[in-house]
Amino acid sequence: MTLIRYFSVIIIFLLQASLLYAESAKDHYDKGVTYLMNAAFAGHTIDSARLLDKAIIEFKEAVRLNPKYVEAYYDLGLVYKTRGKDEQAIESFKKAIEIKPDSTDAYMQIGDVLYKKKDYNNALLEYKRVVEIDSKKITAYTAIGKIYTDMKDYNSALSHLKKGLAIDPEHLDLHFYLGNAYYGLKMHDNAISEYKVILKERPEEGMVYYRLGLAYKEKGLSDLAEDAFNKTMEYSPFTDEEAGAMRELLEIKKKKEKKK
Repeated sequence: MTLIRYFSVIIIFLLQASLLYAESAKDHYDKGVTYLMNAAFAGHTIDSARLLDKAIIEFKEAVRLNPKYVEAYYDLGLVYKTRGKDEQAIESFKKAIEIKPDSTDAYMQIGDVLYKKKDYNNALLEYKRVVEIDSKKITAYTAIGKIYTDMKDYNSALSHLKKGLAIDPEHLDLHFYLGNAYYGLKMHDNAISEYKVILKERPEEGMVYYRLGLAYKEKGLSDLAEDAFNKTMEYSPFTDEEAGAMRELLEIKKKKEKKK
């Protein structure tokens, strides 16, 4: 066997081995996806937790065999996030970003984890990276607006939410958080208008009725507020909004009795 032929055989062997590893990694990845989907159907049960743990094993094996398997790193992050393992989730999403720097979904997921931990400033950095990569990513504008509203920086919230609405004027989540930002600025008429946009499309959104009731209450429109709070209780039973609506209705009732 000549030297050239020898090296040709070696190269062919290495290529075949590489393909074999890639297929094997995909097999593990596919198994992990199956476990992840079955866990979603199982809900919050012991079986779901076991399925998620099996998914972790499969995704980890997939990235061991193929260290550039961006989808496997991303889905591994999703499983860790679902299991409440935030640090491992962030590490996996960052691995996905190392391989695919324009992975807006991975940045979004890191932002979501940080938001849950109330690390608002760092969450904002992640979401803002998303819009730098993709200026039309509506979910990022929504998340940024929500955080700024939570931070009571209502003007910054308005700015980003309006940018999102310029891209998609019918995006209801944007209208909801815009309403909340207007409410924070005591621009109650504007807030009411935004909530009504949502209720026109989703007339059974109890949480929106609750926010609408608060805005009506601030304007001194007790009857309209009372109606909105009653609808909150009708459409959102056994929620924090229902509990809030009950308190507000009791307060309205006491004020009406005092006026008699």
